[in-house]
Amino acid sequence: MPKVSPAQNFFSVGEISPLLYGRTDFDKYRGALKTCLNNVPLIQGPITRRPGTVYVADTKTASAVARLVHFEFSTTQAYVLEFGNLYFRMYKDRAQVISGTPVEVVTPYTTAQVPDLKFAQSADVLYIAHPAHPPAKITRTSHTAWTYTVIDFKDGPYLAINATATTMTCSATTGSVTVTASAITGINDDTGFQTTDVGRLIRIKTPGDAYGWGKITARASTTSVTVSIIEAIGNSNTTTDTWRLGIYSETTGYPSAVGFYQDRLSWAGCTESPQSIQLSESSVYESHKPTDYDADATLTASAGISVTLNSSDVQAIRWIEYKSPDMTVLNEHVTYGGINSPMAWQQEPHSIIWGTRTDGVLLGFTYERDQDVIGWHRHIVGGTSDADGADAKVESVVVIPSPTDVRDDVWMIVQRYVNGGVVRHVEYMSKFWELGDTQTDAIFLDSAVTYDSTATTTITGLDHLEGEAVSVLADGSSHADKTVTSGSI
Repeated sequence: MPKVSPAQNFFSVGEISPLLYGRTDFDKYRGALKTCLNNVPLIQGPITRRPGTVYVADTKTASAVARLVHFEFSTTQAYVLEFGNLYFRMYKDRAQVISGTPVEVVTPYTTAQVPDLKFAQSADVLYIAHPAHPPAKITRTSHTAWTYTVIDFKDGPYLAINATATTMTCSATTGSVTVTASAITGINDDTGFQTTDVGRLIRIKTPGDAYGWGKITARASTTSVTVSIIEAIGNSNTTTDTWRLGIYSETTGYPSAVGFYQDRLSWAGCTESPQSIQLSESSVYESHKPTDYDADATLTASAGISVTLNSSDVQAIRWIEYKSPDMTVLNEHVTYGGINSPMAWQQEPHSIIWGTRTDGVLLGFTYERDQDVIGWHRHIVGGTSDADGADAKVESVVVIPSPTDVRDDVWMIVQRYVNGGVVRHVEYMSKFWELGDTQTDAIFLDSAVTYDSTATTTITGLDHLEGEAVSVLADGSSHADKTVTSGSI
């Protein structure tokens, strides 16, 4: 029987599921691949080798997992932030930000908490959510000046207005006052005030008078706290049953997700109200003022909003995004085991979404909906991750604009085993090969460094690969492999 070998003239479908093998009737089958490893299907149809990666620096602590975070004020002011145990560092223009030593800012987030951080950026401010810590922000004031601060929310967000008979009595209407509850009912699941309520907001409306609010500064008992009044409460009667407590506190927990929606900063997934979303005032991101302060508690269109999602069961909100279809129907095996969050989109020169699988495999997803291109590809970077010789692991990936040309740089943290120990390298992917590029500039090695100067017989600056056998490209031609000794070959 004669054999038929049909021509395959496009590969943009990428690697497909074994469940589709033999489905010659399926239209996309003609552009599919059984294995797409260290190659990238392009929207136009061809396939190209994945570029190599360029070494930038070691993470601060080689033994601990770290994470990269995208920070982009503009295409010329784009940074990668390295979050690790109780710190973050910065990278810009394909180098670490240094002022004598690497610029570093202290944070409260431990190694175990770093993967669960959520971020939302507005200009030079990066908002951070984690359920074990108060909402916070990072502010950049210059290339080397960065600060981490806990957000000082203005007038909210709050839990629902008290629906019990418990009243609050204020010793005064301004300044530092004592607020006394008539009972513990309705306060912290009927347990009354706790020491962990210090720092929590409280909003009070006295009969016939205006709303006021303040912050709890001390707790004397389950029915008595000291409050610093920020917006004066009414003065005709200091006893009222119209009050509400702040939703965020050490007692009730903090939000686990953050994002922007219609010019409002939105928080969600608080321990106390896991299905609630709290939206700031319009354009006033750190204020959640729910109503005006007048006696009628006038509601305005720009007021803060709190919404609880209806559901047959209680599920905590983990992301604030928009819905998307399942993109792994044809390739379910590629993401088997799960994908670490978040993923990152490289817009130029090719539309590719990058992510990391839980086993350290780098995943790529070539995507262009208008051209009906959805192609998955897998990538294993050079090196090993342990003494047994397992593949190197990509643990985090982000994308920022390139500092030198019109494209995006893919940055990653790679766990390797070098010189008898585990290390973690911060690297970026070099450019895709394009028409007009010269072979001498090609980088198809991983954790690579380059030398471009006068002729030499010794290359230094390879301390990060001490003891490793490395490949060499010299003046566009392959050279015999060398072993790094004392940081050089």
